[in-house]
Amino acid sequence: MDSAIQQLNLPTCLQIYSPNRLFETFCDVTTVEEALAVKAPSIMTLTRTDGSSKKKVYGLLQLHLMLLSHNSKVKNGLTKMEIDLLASDILKTFYFLTFADIAVVMRRFYHGEYGKTYNQLTSGDIYQWFEQYANERCNTAEEMSRREDEQRYCEGFRVPENFTLDMLGYTKDEETGAWRIDPDKSQNLAEERKRREDEQRAAEQKKREEADELQRIRQEVAIKNILAKPEENRSQAEKDMLTIYLTQKKLAERRETPSDAL
Repeated sequence: MDSAIQQLNLPTCLQIYSPNRLFETFCDVTTVEEALAVKAPSIMTLTRTDGSSKKKVYGLLQLHLMLLSHNSKVKNGLTKMEIDLLASDILKTFYFLTFADIAVVMRRFYHGEYGKTYNQLTSGDIYQWFEQYANERCNTAEEMSRREDEQRYCEGFRVPENFTLDMLGYTKDEETGAWRIDPDKSQNLAEERKRREDEQRAAEQKKREEADELQRIRQEVAIKNILAKPEENRSQAEKDMLTIYLTQKKLAERRETPSDAL
């Protein structure tokens, strides 16, 4: 405990995530969707604040796990080794989570949503909670993205209440009242339209990259679970998945290896 307490000299941005202030900071965050809406910095972002920030975040995670073990009131709580290992796993495997996400995981535990502990709490139990939450978070993020895309698509067909032909690059002749195309206005509208299309393409590309990253994370978590099992306990589907993963990894390493080194 003492070594973790020493890590509490965190930047101001991390102080609000301390165990005694976490639920105060995220008092309105009870679901995955609400945690995503907060737009809090990820664990990875926090670890890159300065040269010692990774150790500080690691110590903060230790404190949260110690408090969780203590408040569970079980006879066999987490050992120091389990706490150290879990904190390390969260930093490495669930680096994309935020402390808003961690608040939801902790809240679910205190509300008994993970079932009874039967007087024992293990690191494997807690790892499964985070793994389950991470998968739920990926699905929720994809659904939120899909709804946003649908909303933007529908908004693209709405006609403004104050619509006039000058919005299409026309100018009204004051004498005749006739509408004619204004070359300058049309050019400006075309440039504005191109700018918006470029922004939309960039946003769509970013979403595709984020979706690919989510898929990669899911695969890594699945592979890690398979490798944790004894080989004789793996199903054929898990063996096939592991073979495909290792083959893809070797091909990727070959592509990254300079031709001179071959």
